[in-house]
Amino acid sequence: MHLRKVGYLVIVIGIALAFSGVMVNPNFHSTPSTTFLTPKYTEYKEGFYETPIPSNMTTQTTDIMVGLKSPDNGSPNVSLLVPMKYLSKINSTNIQQYGLNESSNDSADVWFNNVPAGTYALVESQNDSLVVVASPQIPLELGGALTFVGAALIVSGFVITILSVAIRRRNR
Repeated sequence: MHLRKVGYLVIVIGIALAFSGVMVNPNFHSTPSTTFLTPKYTEYKEGFYETPIPSNMTTQTTDIMVGLKSPDNGSPNVSLLVPMKYLSKINSTNIQQYGLNESSNDSADVWFNNVPAGTYALVESQNDSLVVVASPQIPLELGGALTFVGAALIVSGFVITILSVAIRRRNR
């Protein structure tokens, strides 16, 4: 194979890798999120309101936002994300050890950041949740690595192509 063809091949592979890196990088495009309304699925069990989160919403590392209505009696709502396998074990004394604590809680929303893949239920002390929004997280390392390798291959391909043209002209 001629050196110029190798250069072209390296450029094409580099473009494909760089494009793949950009496609998986969430900084370059919005990541689709999934939303569902909770009141339809909430059940009262063991002194808590439990809302199962559909398993297709948490098939990879996810950020979950729970939209809350303002409490009627003014007392704060305790919202935890609990793996489904622990739901039968929770009670008012041990719920904190099984739940994933929210990372931030403002007046309207509760956030659970970097939730590992799995099946979960939203457990609340009061029935205040209205909506759950799950946004999948894509590791930045993967997108960055693909983009970097792709860019390096593109540059290498151009260098190989330019060298092959220069060598060919010199040999004439």
